[in-house]
Amino acid sequence: EHTATSAARHSLRCSAMSLYARTPQNPHPAGISHSTTGKYAGALPLFWLSVFFTLTAVSTADAVPSLPTSTRPSGSPEASSFAGRTIVIGIGSGRCGTLSLANLLDNQPRTRVTHEHDPCKGLHWDNATQSVYRQRAQARINSYLRRNAKVVGDIALWNLPYVEHMLALNDRVRVVALKRPKDDTVKSFERWFGGLRHFPWVTVAERDHMPDYQHLTLYDVCYPKYQFEAEQPTIAEGASVYYDDYYAQVDGLLGKYPDRVRMYDSYDILNRRDLMEDLFNFLSIPEPRDYKTVTVGHPTDPQAAHQEMEKARHRAKDPASPRYPHHARRRPQQYTTRSFSNRPYRQAIGFS
Repeated sequence: EHTATSAARHSLRCSAMSLYARTPQNPHPAGISHSTTGKYAGALPLFWLSVFFTLTAVSTADAVPSLPTSTRPSGSPEASSFAGRTIVIGIGSGRCGTLSLANLLDNQPRTRVTHEHDPCKGLHWDNATQSVYRQRAQARINSYLRRNAKVVGDIALWNLPYVEHMLALNDRVRVVALKRPKDDTVKSFERWFGGLRHFPWVTVAERDHMPDYQHLTLYDVCYPKYQFEAEQPTIAEGASVYYDDYYAQVDGLLGKYPDRVRMYDSYDILNRRDLMEDLFNFLSIPEPRDYKTVTVGHPTDPQAAHQEMEKARHRAKDPASPRYPHHARRRPQQYTTRSFSNRPYRQAIGFS
């Protein structure tokens, strides 16, 4: 390619020189009169100007060869999708330690795993068609692959309805499920949504007839909807139905994809080194590994947490940006940071 370009440049120069060579047989090259009033007055400077730009273009092409067609921008999913990467999709009912697990994984070398990244945006729990679910799953996978790390992903309760699509779309997807005892989880939901006066497991129209609850659009699209016999179901009733349905689906995934889906007890995985080692091996996390679990607790006021998530949601326009300042990675003053490597996690405040 380089030889051909150089030859073309040389040929063009020779043609121009022969065309404008002054000889006795050709006193006026190319038949152009030198008279200022002639028919071709002004044509000579314009011709040389065109030759100059042509030679410049050829020289530039010669100096900067074209890129191969297989080259992709460094930030694109295609360029980042090299063999050996792991895409972590974390699931769990919520109020079960997903934030702590995300921090544990994100502290590992060459790992970028977030918690509830760009809250529920593009992963609504709704009645969309399977093709729409597949498109949403592909968009999320692409955004994770843009991260500059070997192990990438996100942990959030609303990943569940998209898990099978993600598993089908990329063979490097690995699913990690957390399960906290039901009584502890239900009580935690009572405290959490009780402070927010919110009941996310019904539609907006149904909640209009429940005066004890208010609308919170951030959460409404993140949870599945159920039918309740009581006109004013309690948060405990809603959380109980939701918990049973959620982990019935997780059990189905475990039976269908035993080599690609793992489930851990919330208390055990965050305190037992042997289980952390099993998880790290499952996700192919590189050495050296960090076995200290650093937990960023939620604010004690659920309303403050909701406001913090709203701020994080609007702070970044691009979900794939590594600078996305999500609340799981920030440590404002109202948060509590503790290490739970030397005491039972059940007594800690990482998730209440």
